[in-house]
Amino acid sequence: MTTNGKCQVSFEFRPHASHPREVLLLGDFTEWDAHPIQLRQNKEGLWRAKVSLPGGHQYQYRYRVDGDWEDDPLCQSHVGNPFGSQNCVLVVK
Repeated sequence: MTTNGKCQVSFEFRPHASHPREVLLLGDFTEWDAHPIQLRQNKEGLWRAKVSLPGGHQYQYRYRVDGDWEDDPLCQSHVGNPFGSQNCVLVVK
């Protein structure tokens, strides 16, 4: 769905084995640590957030789960970052 050139993007994170207390979404669209987005857990254990992002851009992001950086297991595209790991890449058309 688009509104004023922005798209509603759903982010979802399903933990593999642990039961996290907090899952945050951080990316260039949140200025990383400046404005993280807290995901909410549903009854099935899936953590979710919806974010309105301008279309026509590429965004980098990662999850922070109880303080530890995690990749999005559903993301197919990655790019190296200055910390020796990789960021997930999302293209919003």
